[in-house]
Amino acid sequence: NGDGLDDVLIGAPRADPAGDASGRTYLIFGREETSPILLNDVVINSGAPNNPGFVINGSFIRDYSGVSVDAAGDVNGDGLDDMIIGAYGADPNGSQSGRAFVLYGKQDTDAVSLATLTLGDDGFVINGETLADYAGYAVSGGGDHNGDGYADLLVCSHGSDAPGVDAGRCYVVYGGDYSNVVDAEGTSSPELINGTADANIFVGGAGDDLIHSNGGADIIYAGTGRDTITVLDDSFYRIDGGGRRDTLELLGGFTLDLTAMPDRRLTGIEVIDIGEEGSTLILDMRSLRALTDETTVVRIEGDASCTLQADLSGGTWIEEGLVDEYMQYTNGYLTLRVWPDVDAQVTL
Repeated sequence: NGDGLDDVLIGAPRADPAGDASGRTYLIFGREETSPILLNDVVINSGAPNNPGFVINGSFIRDYSGVSVDAAGDVNGDGLDDMIIGAYGADPNGSQSGRAFVLYGKQDTDAVSLATLTLGDDGFVINGETLADYAGYAVSGGGDHNGDGYADLLVCSHGSDAPGVDAGRCYVVYGGDYSNVVDAEGTSSPELINGTADANIFVGGAGDDLIHSNGGADIIYAGTGRDTITVLDDSFYRIDGGGRRDTLELLGGFTLDLTAMPDRRLTGIEVIDIGEEGSTLILDMRSLRALTDETTVVRIEGDASCTLQADLSGGTWIEEGLVDEYMQYTNGYLTLRVWPDVDAQVTL
């Protein structure tokens, strides 16, 4: 739902919302309180603003929707993470050919019927090829396999007869601009993408791109290249640098406080260039860890006009001095490297 907290998917393939074992999936929004949640209340309070989540109801008898569920990442590029739900008992191309449903992320708590997804209202459907394929018996968010910046999907049919009887088959389904919301897409070649002051959505592709945000609640997925993303302020909605080494560059002289941001708002970044205009970067252990999943090393660049405020207290951090020209701090897992010209105010 875009609040920065991870959510929880729970599959109940033998639930009966549309007949025996039609199946049901519950999405529970992330939260900080610890009181118990009754799944029946999520059903009863459908659409209520204080409902802790919403339900996705199966369509037909013995579809077993929810037998396999997973977070899918942002398949359609709208800035909200999506989900994939398997229903191996569905019959689109013969008895138990199976189906997988991709449901786009949303912020309301209205119940969803999987029957509407065939119309493309809330997502889309992936149909099994032939009878007894059991497509959707296992599903997964597959990461970005082709490096285009969109999250991809994995759907498995354990009854498929290619190349032999019940040999099984898995399908990788690429994400894309299925909702027609993306303002600019990159390619496998280097691209220059310029934003406006309004909210833009950019998906960079596999090239080594230079992407200028230029303000606004932008959503930027840079893809697998060695990309540079520039920002004028902290108004961006979501930035994901993607694979390989990516750089976030601060322009215009402002304060970027990562400690005040949810983890998923800025990720896939290995280098932050604070710039040459007096900007300040504020981070702590949590926000440093959330920056990158490609490496355990984060580098901070900048000149003497820039300030880094890093509170790494409460851990086992040590200052190792100059290493490869950078001031280096490590805790045995994460490493922070700071260019020595930067005014580094680091608390260990």
